[in-house]
Amino acid sequence: MDQAEIFDCLARKYESCHTYSDCGAVRKVGEHTQHFTFSTFYTSPNKFRINWSYHKAGRSKTTDNKDPSESYELWTDGDQTFTRYYFNDNRIEETNSLEDQLIQAAGISNGVTMLIPAILLASVNITNKILDLNDVRQVKLVPCDGDLLYHFIGAFESPDDTELWIRSGDCAIKQVREHISCGIEQTEQLRLQFKSLTGVDGTRLIPANRFYDVETVYEQVAFDRHLPEKVFTD
Repeated sequence: MDQAEIFDCLARKYESCHTYSDCGAVRKVGEHTQHFTFSTFYTSPNKFRINWSYHKAGRSKTTDNKDPSESYELWTDGDQTFTRYYFNDNRIEETNSLEDQLIQAAGISNGVTMLIPAILLASVNITNKILDLNDVRQVKLVPCDGDLLYHFIGAFESPDDTELWIRSGDCAIKQVREHISCGIEQTEQLRLQFKSLTGVDGTRLIPANRFYDVETVYEQVAFDRHLPEKVFTD
């Protein structure tokens, strides 16, 4: 398939599925390092749930020797939208708009609420960082876990600030890497603090004048499998 056919296949795969689920991890590397894990569930046309939690590198374990984490849940049963966030004492709170919550949660989720949901949910109007890339070019086809991945680089806010790895077998997204600029000139101190990320194909990238990188890796991606109704309730 050529580039246009691959992205068309990707869009149709996500937009036409009856159900979708995944789990994965988000890693942010820059002045500080954060590690998120997440899971996503969707049943067409409007039932959706995304859970995520993170552990900050270097933070001490709790008194019961557990890794400290901060958990977040955002979901809709198709009619009402709810959140349950650790900083609200894990209280369930009802909200009016799934779209608003996905946008507002972009910061505390390092953008994971703005990637796959933007493709799946026809009812929300949020920026599609994957399908709205400009100046996209294919880098190469790389092996990964018995599959082949199409590796693309494109521009969302600045040249070459987004990389995608798409599975060749079913056009599912395997990995997204975003190179985020804070709008300030990177100092030598920050350049020394920056640690390059290694992609699923083993490539390493050390960008200049960028403040941090966010890498999202999707595992156990499943389309059109049965999801129980209780997934979208408390």
